[in-house]
Amino acid sequence: ATNLWSIRANINDEYHRYILISFQHATIVLSIGEHVAEVKDTGVHETTQTIHAALLGDDVILQVHPDGVRRIRADGRAMEWKPPGGRKIVAACSNERQVAVAVAGGDIYYMEADTTVDIEKLSLGPNKEVVAMALQPVPPGRQRARHLAIADSDNKVRIVSVEPHDMFNGLAMQVL
Repeated sequence: ATNLWSIRANINDEYHRYILISFQHATIVLSIGEHVAEVKDTGVHETTQTIHAALLGDDVILQVHPDGVRRIRADGRAMEWKPPGGRKIVAACSNERQVAVAVAGGDIYYMEADTTVDIEKLSLGPNKEVVAMALQPVPPGRQRARHLAIADSDNKVRIVSVEPHDMFNGLAMQVL
């Protein structure tokens, strides 16, 4: 296994309902209840590696895989965003309302929970690859988080704004 996530099916659920186990070329979804059993009807792509998984909003399961970002609603409908130019996603992060994905070549795409329009893009420049990212949780009383942390292959960690009026403005950088 390369990654493991436990996810609620709904924000109001007391307990997590699914365990996603990612392998190099597959993803297994287990249902948690009185028994733990593999399930096939979740809408999750099972024939690809999962890079990131989480609950978005009240009841949308997010699956980020190398070829796209999949948002699966509780009713089974799914929306998928694919990176331009057929590039592969190499890193991703999310909180309950925001998603950021990095593709090979150092580009980062930012989107909000239930949309594939108004996607913002940041390019780190040539020969830079994103190795990790993190979005802060949405603070109480706010609609979105303010900061995205990005670690790149040049051993730099950047903190950038994800505020709509100040998108991707660099706030801090540390060379490690």
